Amino acid sequence: MFLLRHTNNLKTPCRIQLKIDLKKVLKNINTMQSQIGDCQLIPVLKADAYGLGAIQIGKYLAENGISQIGLADVNEAIELKGLFSEIHLLGDVFESELKTIIEKGWICPVSSISRLKEWEQYCRDTKLKIQFNIDTGMGQTGIPIKIAQQEILEVMNLPWIEIKGIYSHFTNAESAEDDFALQQMKEFKALINDLENNGLKLPFKHIGNSNGINFLPESYKEFSHVRSGINLYGIQESQTSKNGYLAETLELKTSVIKVNDFKPGESLGYGREFIVKNSMKIATIPIGYADGIPYQSYKEGYVLINECKCPIVGRLSMDYTSVDVSNVPDVKINDPVILIGHSGSFKITVEDWACWKNTIPYEIICSFGPRIKKVYLK
Repeated sequence: MFLLRHTNNLKTPCRIQLKIDLKKVLKNINTMQSQIGDCQLIPVLKADAYGLGAIQIGKYLAENGISQIGLADVNEAIELKGLFSEIHLLGDVFESELKTIIEKGWICPVSSISRLKEWEQYCRDTKLKIQFNIDTGMGQTGIPIKIAQQEILEVMNLPWIEIKGIYSHFTNAESAEDDFALQQMKEFKALINDLENNGLKLPFKHIGNSNGINFLPESYKEFSHVRSGINLYGIQESQTSKNGYLAETLELKTSVIKVNDFKPGESLGYGREFIVKNSMKIATIPIGYADGIPYQSYKEGYVLINECKCPIVGRLSMDYTSVDVSNVPDVKINDPVILIGHSGSFKITVEDWACWKNTIPYEIICSFGPRIKKVYLK
């Protein structure tokens, strides 16, 4: 019993640390709000705030005056325990979740009018707050735009619903000349005009996202709200994004755990893929693909140690990564290793890791594993 209690209370140094600067997150929100003017920003904290911690980030935002957010589903909303007065559920819901949605007063998405009509039995005492989800091109959820007007007008006067708004989602919005995004906005705005001309009041009208803020002023100038997720953290959604005006909020670091000298002909890593050609010094760092570091990054990736770039060599393992420190003076165990952030004149970004994996930044931050300790700076 003594050993069990002792083990449970044992505190060990953190091997991997992800710092999230909440002040900068809030600054980014305020910066975007200044840019979009009268349009209101809806911060999106779905998927555990893209893997960065929705509860901690949500509490800080609520304490600093943010009253509404967007989430993917009911379970995410339950976790936030009533921090926000307005929660926009953006993903489809199951019938079994309606009781909770109605009790909490969350705004429920409607992607099917036939399904909506089946929900009356749950709304005998309290109206269901809804937003119509319109499919303007994504093809996953939503009422198809071609039939949306007719179907919505059929239910606009149902006594047991409270219509709060209407929204859609860009398939792509990576330039001001993105023809399909412009077409989506045109069709969506036309639908809204038709519905309002038929007497339907729509307080919430939104299609814009982070890239909409970056590239398409029409996505916030011509609608009441705009949603943003990845912009909160100053991360570029794509290689062509224009959000350099936002502050970088993340730093990922670990420490050197071992330093070895290698001779020509020796190998390291799985598959002996890396064979040493010239004598070199290799540092091992205790972070691997189980922690979210892309396995593919061994071909191009690097880390920063003592203000020097240190290329990754050999295949990553689940728990460790090897880096070339031959040109790093006096490298030793416990030296800090920067994987995201600055060291001297160099920096590494989430976008760099995404490039090395040939993926999107979302996947990088959503993949951070449980061994990474998150530290929130206030």
